Amino acid sequence: MLDPANINKSMAIPPALRVQYNRIILAGMQVMFNNKTHGVMLQQLKSGPDIVQNIATGIAGLMAILFRQSKNMPQQLIVPASLELMANAVDFVQRAKIANLTPQQLGQLTQATVSAVLQKFGVQMSQATQMLQQASSNIKRNTAPTAPGLIQSAAVAPSGGAQ
Repeated sequence: MLDPANINKSMAIPPALRVQYNRIILAGMQVMFNNKTHGVMLQQLKSGPDIVQNIATGIAGLMAILFRQSKNMPQQLIVPASLELMANAVDFVQRAKIANLTPQQLGQLTQATVSAVLQKFGVQMSQATQMLQQASSNIKRNTAPTAPGLIQSAAVAPSGGAQ
């Protein structure tokens, strides 16, 4: 099982962004578990037969809402926050006995969540893969990355960012 607390601790969030990151998580948790909006989350979880896709799509939608409502959400925090919120959703799903996700499903869910979030923000997986490969190559050569951040490139994508 994914432990949201361990995920929070293991995220390599720069200290200067930690307060904003925690605010994103808090806002996401409030939307997911607030009495007024919790029903929407439950509806999303049961929206189709594939719980992995239901969670991934729900987290992507949640991040788009949080991004639109935020006046200063750092774009580099979107994917890490998505993963922690995903872990909280999984924790809820398993504790509420809505579904019991296998390790294989958790791996699929992580990939599906990242993919759904990137797509929501206008970044195609092929673009993301290319940028990650370039960044990895730069790290190996110990040079500064030249590729823009995954979400920052979405800001100039034709779709106009979060949908």
